[in-house]
Amino acid sequence: MESPHGFRENDQQSQPGEWRVHNRIAAIMAHTTRYAFKGQVRLSRDARVSEASISRLVNGCSHPSYRLVYAVTRALEKALGRPLSPNEVVSYSGSYPTPSVCRLAGCSGCMPDAAYDGDERLRPEFRGVRPGDWSLPGSVHSANPLQASAINHKEEQ
Repeated sequence: MESPHGFRENDQQSQPGEWRVHNRIAAIMAHTTRYAFKGQVRLSRDARVSEASISRLVNGCSHPSYRLVYAVTRALEKALGRPLSPNEVVSYSGSYPTPSVCRLAGCSGCMPDAAYDGDERLRPEFRGVRPGDWSLPGSVHSANPLQASAINHKEEQ
């Protein structure tokens, strides 16, 4: 059975009293051309780690080692073409030194591909979300971090 956080009952993160590792790797990847297509596969190769490790990390199903976070951060840094700190990528509290991924990536404000349906219409859950605000961290965690951030923004208004 899946929890409201997108974890199955036997996942370690769903155990009471454990720290949950938050990450915004998918949002950072969305701001690169390198990881726009087959992003997790490319990131795993660039970071020289297994595809499974990247999948578990991106989907919030692991407590990553510092080595993994560092390797992923270096790969993302290279793709962005700007310095990036590991504490901008993962967090135990869900907050980051630079709240907006758009600002972190040097983007003037955008909307993720997930904001649009197959007919290029804005999805209802993104209505009222300003470009760039979708990447702000929030308190709702789902299997889709982009959607969760948009929902959090709407709830705060």
